[in-house]
Amino acid sequence: AYVIIPATLSRGTLRIRDLFCAAQPATATPPSYVMQRAAELLLSPEAAAETEQLIYRIQKVAATLSAGLSAAGIPHVGAETSPYLWAQCPEGMNSWKCFDMLMEKASCVVTPGSVFGLGGEGFFRITAFGTPDEAAEAVEKLIHAFEKKEESAPAETEAEAAARLFGTDDETNE
Repeated sequence: AYVIIPATLSRGTLRIRDLFCAAQPATATPPSYVMQRAAELLLSPEAAAETEQLIYRIQKVAATLSAGLSAAGIPHVGAETSPYLWAQCPEGMNSWKCFDMLMEKASCVVTPGSVFGLGGEGFFRITAFGTPDEAAEAVEKLIHAFEKKEESAPAETEAEAAARLFGTDDETNE
């Protein structure tokens, strides 16, 4: 492991790097050989390529899940900038009832928003860390579970959906 602290970073007259070095002398506790080799591997071109492939896969899965939620008429945010999608529970359903319904009707596991505090109530979270095949299967199950009743409006941008769902002020949404 390694830490880079700029020499110019300070708080008042104290330089943060000096404080860190005083508390963590590198000569007293160097990283183990295993940690040094792991860091070296993480910085290799092979690891960079693997990371790019992983990010691409997560983005593809997130886009698939987002399309499925849109097809089911479920407002959501997160697919463009996050590996998590936050979706609004349908028809005022609380997050645990939605969780139970998705487990029962779709065999899909989501995270009830209420586990993140009061602000999460009425929402659920879906992860995009699965495989593309799992995402396609989940989309079919979600569409069936939510049984789209009417034609949905054109897809919103993530900023528009966030403003509507979370009441943020954005000049583009006035």
